[in-house]
Formats: sequence, C-alpha cells, structure tokens
Amino acid sequence: MFRDRIPRSGAATILAAALSLTSLAAAHQAPTPWRMAVAPMAAKGRPESTNLTAHSTGLTSIDFSPDASRIAVASLDNEATVWDASAGRKLLTLSGHYARVAAVTWNRDGKRLATASWDGTARLWDASSGQVVLTLSGHAGAVVAIAFSPDGTHLATASSDRTAKVWDAASGKNLLTLAGHAGAVYGVAFSPDGTRLATASWDKTAKIWDAADGKELLTLQGHAERLHSIAFSPEGKRLATGSLDRTAILWEVMSGRKLLSISGHGAAIWKLAFSPDGRQLATASEDGTVKLWDAGSGKLLQSLSGNSGAVTDVAFGSDGKWLGAATRGGMAKVWDAHSGNEVLTLSGAGAAAAITRNESLGGKKAGPAAGSGSGPASVSVRAGYRIGAGDVLQVHVWKEAEASVPEVVVRSDGKITLPIIKEVEVLGLTPAELEKVLTEKFGHFINAPEVTVLMKKINSEKVYLVGGVKNEGPVSLSSTMTVLQALAEAGGLTDYAKKKNIYILRTENQKQLRLPFNYEEVIRGERTEQNVTVLPGDTIVVPQ
Repeated sequence: MFRDRIPRSGAATILAAALSLTSLAAAHQAPTPWRMAVAPMAAKGRPESTNLTAHSTGLTSIDFSPDASRIAVASLDNEATVWDASAGRKLLTLSGHYARVAAVTWNRDGKRLATASWDGTARLWDASSGQVVLTLSGHAGAVVAIAFSPDGTHLATASSDRTAKVWDAASGKNLLTLAGHAGAVYGVAFSPDGTRLATASWDKTAKIWDAADGKELLTLQGHAERLHSIAFSPEGKRLATGSLDRTAILWEVMSGRKLLSISGHGAAIWKLAFSPDGRQLATASEDGTVKLWDAGSGKLLQSLSGNSGAVTDVAFGSDGKWLGAATRGGMAKVWDAHSGNEVLTLSGAGAAAAITRNESLGGKKAGPAAGSGSGPASVSVRAGYRIGAGDVLQVHVWKEAEASVPEVVVRSDGKITLPIIKEVEVLGLTPAELEKVLTEKFGHFINAPEVTVLMKKINSEKVYLVGGVKNEGPVSLSSTMTVLQALAEAGGLTDYAKKKNIYILRTENQKQLRLPFNYEEVIRGERTEQNVTVLPGDTIVVPQ
C-alpha cells in the first residue's frame, strides 16, 4: 500500500503540520496584515511596483510545491494562499474554512493542495483553480495536521480529538481511525514508502502505525513535554519529533530506539523537517529562530532568525536548495539552505511591508533588501500603527539613489527631511499613506517614482513594566510583541515575582481594563489566549 516513492523528502508530508495551541492563540492578538511591494518584470523590462494584500493575521504553515515554483501559506484568517515563488505574485486564495487554517500541504504532482482547519474539517483543493474538490468531515475536534501519502491516493489528518484518520483522496471516504493517544494529536506523517504512519501527541509520546490496517506498532517515549511535530527521514529509517521541552529527538523506525537528542532552542519546537538528502534537520521554534542541524551528529550548522516572533513552520524545497519558514508575526521567509542568505521575505504586519527578492530566486529587487545597506533590517509593525516622533524610517526610491535614505528620524515636530523634496510632515500617517505622499512630492522632480517606506525602528510606542521584573520601566514596541515577549525584554521575572497573578492594565474607550496573565500556565502551553499582543500604553504589573 502506498509504495510509490515521492521524489521529495518524506518529511514533506508533514511540512505543513498544524500550528500549536500557543501559536493559534495569536488569533486573539491584533491583526497582522501583509502588504507586499513586489517587482515583476514589465513588458519593457522595468520592474513595475505592485501592492498585494495577503493574510490579515499570523501565519501557521508553509509548503513548497514539488517543483518549488509555488509557495503555499496558511493563516489564522481562515484562508490559505498560493504565490508564484519567482515573481512574488499571488496566484490563488483558498477560501471556505470558517475557522483558522492550521496546515497546508501539496500532493506529489502539485495538482492538489490539502488544508486542515480548526473548523473540524480538512479540504482538498484543485491547485489550478482554487476550487474545493473534497471536504473531509468526521473528527470531533479541530483538525490541526494533514499529510498526503507518497502516491497521493490517501490523506492522513490529526486532531485535538486524540485521533488520526486516513482518508481516500478520491472519494473522501474515511478508511481508518487511529485511536490510542491520551492527548491531542498534533503531528502526522507517512513513511516514504507509504507503509507506516507516525503521529505526535500532547501525551508526550509518538506512535508508529501500520498504514494498511491501523495496527499500532511502536510507542516512542522520551520527551518531557508535549509533542507538536513529527517527520520521517527521506530513506524512511529515522523519525524526528519536536516538543515543548525545546528538544528534537531522532529515533530508529524499526526498533523505536532513540538515536540522538538535539537541544539548543530557547523555547518550544513547533515544527521540524528533514532536508531531501536526509543530512540536515531544520527546526522551527517559539524562540523566533530556525536552526539547521547535522542529522547524523546533532551539530548545529546554522541559526536563522525569523524577525517576526515565533516561527510556526519550516519546509525545504524539493531540491533542498531553499528553506522556507512561516511566523506568527505574519512573515514568511525563504533562505538559501546552504549559505543561510535570505532570498525572499514576505513581510508585513501593517502597511510598512515589502517583499525582498534576491536575483537567485529569479526576480528583480523591489526596494531595499532586508538587512542590506546601513542600519538594522526593517521591523514588523502592529495593525493600526501610525508614525510617531522618534521613529526611524527608511525611504527607498527605485533607481534613484540620490533620493533614497537608509535612515531618517522623525523629529519632535513630526517632520522628516529628505533629499530633493526637503521637509515632509509624517506624524500620524501610516507607512502606506506616507508612500503616497512621497510619490506625489517626488513626482514633481522624478518621472513615475516608485517609493517604498520601511520602518527601521519604532520608538514612539511603549509599554510599561512594573513590579517583579529585572528591569522596570518602558519597553519600546519595535515590533509586534506579546506579554511573554515584553517580560523577556524586561529581563524576565525576579525570584519573588508572583507568576500566577500578573495582569495587564489597558485603557479602552476611556475605561481601564485588567487582563489576567498566569505566567506558569502560558509557559506550560495552557490557556495561551492570555498571551495577548500588548498595545501602546499598556502597563504590565508583576506583583511580588
């Protein structure tokens, strides 16, 4: 059964496994819309600037098509989208789920996509038209992970109802229900030959099953906390699991013997994936990084930053050249897996967003590359952000170096000074509004200017921490930030902090709200909806 080998990594079947409960709590945070300034080639060869709106909240999943020409991403806004990887052009929007889309994945020939959702269903889509082919219903809880069999004839789903199911991909018939875990099942993967299924659960175990009859073959125990991801190596002899305990473990499939334990992340590992040659393992973490490890020795090879909060998913392209990641902050990134160079960034969280493309992915650059030039890379901003005094901007005018500035600080009078057009009032504008203003002003001197505004640093918005933190006082909201991240920025809690009694004071509609935050629960992955996005003016109180 399912014996045709897929030319991609066996891990590809779970590259779009579901976002953890902690990650999904980001749905309670302020929306994080994408806006992409891309540069497809116009008829005369000059890049024409295009603004595209993608998802309005954080990302949960990412996967490359088998030929790596398209990228699918899923989001907390109940949709998944498909993008041309070389042109940065949105090809499809997959709409139909009525709750968060937790996972998206391609089949082996790139003609079908599958999504898993918190609405309790999985859906199969035509990858050309974006039309729904099948809706799979039968789970009693959220469907949080999905995987195609290597030959594409079957689908496996995992659910918070503590089961995994196998479905016929042509008819939608439920063929098997795998029951045996004592907790929610958050990861599912087919072996490369299709004969086995593996599941990862909140009960701190992984299980290996016979894919033909659903018989439980092995139970793998070794993690200290809940498991959220699982992946077979391409040759099918090894299995990798990722956990809230901040470790990944490699297992021998036939015996269940632990081969290797990998540690180095500062927080939970949400997703992992083998490179197509099986030599490397990529891990995505709550700590905001993707790490590449030698899958034989466990040696850390590279650490890559998502720069947009927790990294919720990670995926290799089919040839192993590209490594993609999705983040809770609404940013997707693609790196050269060998050099670690960033080649594509879909960044946003507000109007000051850009797609940065390296020519190695086949496109032209539109605007400055993240991390290029002087000064720090651009930062994400919360929805509703408006420019304030002290904020640092980057203004890029395409092919007009004399008009561009790598950094400019908003003065106390709300103005900035730019070449050619001199003083400009920017206070209270969104970055998108400022782009329109600058386009008009530069238009008096430059023919058809193409202006991109990026935020380099946000100093005008602050939250305040008092009580049992190591560094009391204001913290700048340089990007979208949760309560947990704000506490980390303040140096963490003191030994005398009452971790269960923390609260946030927030003023809304001239009324002061008190939002409870139980640090111990959130760290354990429980009631993570408390870990809200902090807003300017919030005060986090830590009793002692």
